[in-house]
Amino acid sequence: MARILVIDDDVNIRTLIERHLMFDGHEVDLAENGKEGLQLVWLHKYDLVITDVFMPKRDGFEVMTELRRLSPPVRVIVITGGGADFSSTEILDMMRVMKANRGLSKPFDFDVLMTAVREELAAVKPT
Repeated sequence: MARILVIDDDVNIRTLIERHLMFDGHEVDLAENGKEGLQLVWLHKYDLVITDVFMPKRDGFEVMTELRRLSPPVRVIVITGGGADFSSTEILDMMRVMKANRGLSKPFDFDVLMTAVREELAAVKPT
């Protein structure tokens, strides 16, 4: 199926997302922060990246900036629980401006996530 990178500093969320994606037949790589995630992006070609926003070492805003420099750009689903100064909705609006393909607020329903994954992968054009 597809190769997907999941970047989130919460090990429980990473593991749950990984299980759902693998059950759906995808190859999944995991990163616990933006720095690790970007290192993987520079090493591998991904069909989709799922990233949290607030993480140590490089946050989701920095990840999005780097991902948008890729050619061709990778599809991105952003997940966030909000932050101290902004609600989830405000953060997702900011990420849309940065050209995230989709955003989900934590906690999210895994059926909704998997539908989003399938729709984003369907939008990937073969290279």
